[in-house]
Amino acid sequence: MNEIDLALQKLACGDAAYIEFHQRITNTQQKLLGVRLPDLRRLARDLLGDDDYKLIKNLVKFSEVKIYERVLLTGLMINYARLDEATKIHLTREYLRLVDSWGQIDSTIARQPSSEAWWDFALECLQSPRELTVRYGVVWLMKNVNDIEKLYKVFRALTEVKHTGYYVKMAIAWLYAEVAVKHYQPTLAALPNLDTWTRRKALTKMLESRRFTSQQKTEIRALRDVSFAPIVLQSII
Repeated sequence: MNEIDLALQKLACGDAAYIEFHQRITNTQQKLLGVRLPDLRRLARDLLGDDDYKLIKNLVKFSEVKIYERVLLTGLMINYARLDEATKIHLTREYLRLVDSWGQIDSTIARQPSSEAWWDFALECLQSPRELTVRYGVVWLMKNVNDIEKLYKVFRALTEVKHTGYYVKMAIAWLYAEVAVKHYQPTLAALPNLDTWTRRKALTKMLESRRFTSQQKTEIRALRDVSFAPIVLQSII
């Protein structure tokens, strides 16, 4: 663990302006060293070896004394480690107790092979009382659901999310904007089930994207100020 901390110190940029900026955008209360993400990713891969589970388990315990990059390193190592999915899910649960920033969520979620275990874990996260755990579930679903059948299940699951925190609502808006690229009409049809703020944010994100046609953006722009009544999602399947 001391060697890991030394490695992090060596990678720290020492740029006070960068650290201040990163502290502001990540909104973390943890200590920031100023290690840039590409360097953290390389370190995470370099550290993995013969007993990844024991190393990550120790790092989780060590990270109770919270340094932003040490916590994020833990999440990256879980992602890269060659472990079975049940072990990775177990470690991810422990990791989520340590995070205090969206940056420690979004950077550690990768595309997973089609897996009911990961799907169930993501849905479990959606019901958490912790804002960033819910965000984990939303972002995981955004990155890993591609087929239309699962997409409708995602839309229904999001209607049951109770947490109203900013980072949850932003993640839901992001999900809608991303899945609309491939599934444009079904996504627009599901928009009425979002609250006004989240719906408008999702539509704004679509407008900011270059992946929609001019005609689609005209439709999206017209929808931003429309009042919707919620619909029953089963009716659009």
